[in-house]
Amino acid sequence: MTYGELKKRVYSLLDVDGREEDAVGSLAYLVKDALVQTVNSTARKAAVYLKAIYKTEVLYFEKHELGLRTVLPEDVVLVKEILKEKRRYGAVSFEKAGNVLYFFGAKEGFYTVGYYAYPKALGAHVRDGAVLEAEDGFWDTVAYGICAELCSKIYPGDMKRYMRLATEFDERMTASYPSAADTRVVDRVFSKQRGFG
Repeated sequence: MTYGELKKRVYSLLDVDGREEDAVGSLAYLVKDALVQTVNSTARKAAVYLKAIYKTEVLYFEKHELGLRTVLPEDVVLVKEILKEKRRYGAVSFEKAGNVLYFFGAKEGFYTVGYYAYPKALGAHVRDGAVLEAEDGFWDTVAYGICAELCSKIYPGDMKRYMRLATEFDERMTASYPSAADTRVVDRVFSKQRGFG
């Protein structure tokens, strides 16, 4: 989805004529003025709950008194797994503290970190043709959150409209993405080598 398509979706959900976005004082002008900031904040919130953007990054883990450690990229919401060759390490094998990831029970070196990410923030002068990171379904959900946020600005006192948009956003946040099937994860704490299983 492009930014222009998202903007059209927002105009449609708010019953606003997008052709008037340059007419000072029009509803479309009010929406356009607040849209980039609202897109960024709503998309970050949705990214936390929906885990819609999965990325991998090869990072070097160095020795530290608490285990191995590395500095994470700025867009990390939640680390899902650490991968090395054919091994997959789950949440019991690492701990995130701020932008640092501690990894327990492994050797110093390069590992692939799989994580859920925030979408890239849009700048103030984003163009309509800019392609948005993440799938269209994610942005359809975000559109309802944007509209709920902007509703009081352009329709003050219209609680029925606000509740309709906010309820749709909440329902999509809780039900729009099925959880993925769990995969086999290496667990060094309760492994056969330690007498379990």
